[in-house]
Amino acid sequence: MTSRLQLIVLAAAAVIVAVAVAVTLAQGSQASPLDSHLQSTAAQLQAQLTLPNAPYTNQGSFLNAFNLYQHNEQNRLQSVAPGLRREGRFAQVWVYENTTMPPVWRLLRSHGEPLITSGGSLVQEALHGKSTFTTIQQGNLQFRAYITPLSVPPFLHTNGTSGAIEVFQVTS
Repeated sequence: MTSRLQLIVLAAAAVIVAVAVAVTLAQGSQASPLDSHLQSTAAQLQAQLTLPNAPYTNQGSFLNAFNLYQHNEQNRLQSVAPGLRREGRFAQVWVYENTTMPPVWRLLRSHGEPLITSGGSLVQEALHGKSTFTTIQQGNLQFRAYITPLSVPPFLHTNGTSGAIEVFQVTS
C-alpha cells in the first residue's frame, strides 16, 4: 500500500470515528417525548425519598447515621418500585459520603431491575447540582434517562453526604 493510500485510509477512518462520536453525543442530548415524564417521575421519587433530619441526628456517630440513611433509602426505593414499573420506568439512587477515608458510595436499586451504567461524569454532575437527560445503549436495549441531584437530610449533607437519582425508561 502506498503512503498516499495509507493516508487516505487513515483520514477516512478518522472521519468515520468523528461522525460516530458526534451522532452518539447528539443522541444523548436530543430532547425526547419521554423527558417530561422522566423528570416528573424523578420529582415524585425525590419527594418520596426525602427523609426528615430527626432520625439521623441521634445515632451516636455520623457513620451510624449514614448507614441508617442508606438502609432507609433502599427500603423506600423498593416500596415505590412497583408504581414506577407500572409506568414503564425504574430508578437507581447513588449515595456518596466523602468525609471518611476512603470515601464510601453505594448504588441503591430495586430488585429485579437491570443495572444501568450511565457514566460517572453524569452522576458527578448531578452530585454537583446539575440535572441531565441522556440516552444510554446497553446491550441491545436503549434507555432514556434523567439524572438529578438527590435531596439529602441536612445533618448528613453538612457531614459530606450527597446523592443522585437516575430514572430510566426503555426506548427500544
